[in-house]
Amino acid sequence: MKKLLIINALASLLLMQSCKKDGTLSSGTSEPLSGETSQSITKAWMDQPITTSAWVDQTVTNFFKRTTGSVAFDQGSSIPLSDGRVLWVTQDAYYQGSLSGNYLYCNHTIAYSNSIIIQPTKTNWSSAAPMMTRTGAVNNIGNMIPKQPGTTWTWPGAGVEIGNYVYIYAAEGNGLNPTNQALYKLTKSTGTAWNTAPVRITPNNMSGQVEALYSAGMVKEADGYVYCFGQKGTNFGYNSEVYVARFHQSNPSVWTYWDGFVWNTNRCTCAVTTSLASNSVAKVNGKYVLCTITSGYNCDGNRGVYTSFSSSPTGPWSPRKLVYTINETFNDGRIRYYTPIIHPESTAGGLLITYCVNFGACGQAECTGTGATRDPNFYRPRGITVPLSEIGI
Repeated sequence: MKKLLIINALASLLLMQSCKKDGTLSSGTSEPLSGETSQSITKAWMDQPITTSAWVDQTVTNFFKRTTGSVAFDQGSSIPLSDGRVLWVTQDAYYQGSLSGNYLYCNHTIAYSNSIIIQPTKTNWSSAAPMMTRTGAVNNIGNMIPKQPGTTWTWPGAGVEIGNYVYIYAAEGNGLNPTNQALYKLTKSTGTAWNTAPVRITPNNMSGQVEALYSAGMVKEADGYVYCFGQKGTNFGYNSEVYVARFHQSNPSVWTYWDGFVWNTNRCTCAVTTSLASNSVAKVNGKYVLCTITSGYNCDGNRGVYTSFSSSPTGPWSPRKLVYTINETFNDGRIRYYTPIIHPESTAGGLLITYCVNFGACGQAECTGTGATRDPNFYRPRGITVPLSEIGI
């Protein structure tokens, strides 16, 4: 499947990987072990040693164990709305028809490149939460953020609500390569049917380039601006640089970029900090929090989730701190992981962070054969809760 490190601007890392999110292309896929249930797999994951005070949030993880609409996917960005609902953005999703009982058919492919789940309230974690619909969409729910001519996917992510609209960032591209990026303006609906077609906005110096992808987070501030965090892979994707731009809430098409001294209409690759392989930024408890993870497509090495924080979107940032270690395995191989996301609307008991996993694991055989199935839980986001004191905020 289309591993979202592209949308996280780590194209150089992707060139090094042999497995991908496309279920028909990934050589790292595998059938479930005979007699192994999703419950036993989950328990094995939860029993892994954790060296910090963060914990597996099973309630949130179970939220993604869907049997209707989009049933297996990655990404998992959340966009809280003023009416109490929360939009959850999925990428490269399988539709419910790909399920055989509790498993996915191996010979079925991704149905659409994005969809959106509508959580009724931020404390309602029922996996039966409805899908956003639009007449004419794939199965009425797929590609709510439309694909552009000449592309094969649109991968939306971070977003904010401004008045009667929701603005969502999206990368656009073909295969493993992003070709452009844009903002999409959605007209809010009180129900699940959001039938007004999204409006595509191409901000100056953000659209028309893919050197830095502004996928790492959006923060709506009291000063009237929305701060948008971008990233670019370095060191073959093992590290990254983080940038920040902003737009006034009254004019989302006009962006300015922090150049190290002032906000400039010309985009500058002037990093506000350097980081690990993939990043997420949000504002929590009055601080900008950066979550970064190591490269999850390696079979060895550090598999840490780290955080740092700042009082300003431009830094300086506190020293990076390990808050969780991803020790999950799949059929005795170390699982592939990617796309950390901070969810600032969920701080009861600690800060919710999700990350994605993929069917690929080190040394796994391809899942093939008529009627062969695999566990969809290995293509659903994971939730962890990190005490705010662990982060330092």
